[in-house]
Amino acid sequence: MAVCGKPPSGGARKRSVAVFGHRGARGIFPENTIPGFRFALDIGSDGIEIDVLLTRDLVPVVTHYPVLLAETARDGRGHWIEEDSGLISDMSLAELQTYDVGALRAGSAHAARFPEQARLDGVQVPKLQDVAALLAEYPRARLNIEVKSFAARPDLTAAPGVMAREILSVVQSHGISDRTFVSSFDWRVLSAFRDQDAGISRYYLTYLDRPDPPMEPNIFENSPWMDGVSLAAHGGSLPQAIADIGGKGWCPHFGDLNAQDVERAHELGLLVNVWTVNSSEDISRMAELGADTIISDYPARVQDVLAEV
Repeated sequence: MAVCGKPPSGGARKRSVAVFGHRGARGIFPENTIPGFRFALDIGSDGIEIDVLLTRDLVPVVTHYPVLLAETARDGRGHWIEEDSGLISDMSLAELQTYDVGALRAGSAHAARFPEQARLDGVQVPKLQDVAALLAEYPRARLNIEVKSFAARPDLTAAPGVMAREILSVVQSHGISDRTFVSSFDWRVLSAFRDQDAGISRYYLTYLDRPDPPMEPNIFENSPWMDGVSLAAHGGSLPQAIADIGGKGWCPHFGDLNAQDVERAHELGLLVNVWTVNSSEDISRMAELGADTIISDYPARVQDVLAEV
């Protein structure tokens, strides 16, 4: 099994920190699209991070939200959709691919956040199969599949076991199991992958509870996201809990990381992949803390910073 998180040898970096493009290279190209994935890989990223859901006809597709957003989707005539779409899980693949996801709507919050993102036409939501085929052109690149599942809203997606089955089918049929790892905030999904293929590398995404969190935390006592795991039963340590349930890696939000937890994770044999790290200052700090992989919307920026660390 290849070790996810270690970059190819011979690079210019002074530290062994891998670079993964987040949703391809979201700061530069439309997220979760083939042009974005190709860009990230062409500039030498060690891998790409993608998001996967299932359509109604159980096709694994690469998109982040359980719906298409009005800020990022146009209809077949090129008109912006008026409101967010229905659930991806209620659409067939054919229905989903009538939409164009190659641009950000002018004046939207997404456009303000990523003002440098390219504007493309005729870009469809890709299938996981398309990404697997792309990886054949980049034999040293690795793939981080984040499975989008919502423990507190199971009605939004297919069941964890179904998602694991269909994703594994694509990964195995394309022969990329040894350079693929799966991650999720919904640890029920990772349990399903373990049950169906104990050899697939599982990385546990975490976001800690904090005052006024910008996104929903998944780590707290009696959390539905943690599939019955209690930190108290593992000495209060996230790395210990993940290691004890057979995880290969830990994917914390970069704002939650500290040197003590990194050291403990490494003692337990876990790799630490931090998300989503975009500022030069934060990139440098994550490298100094000992992160194994930095996931960023701007992978070239990470490469530049790491060259100086």
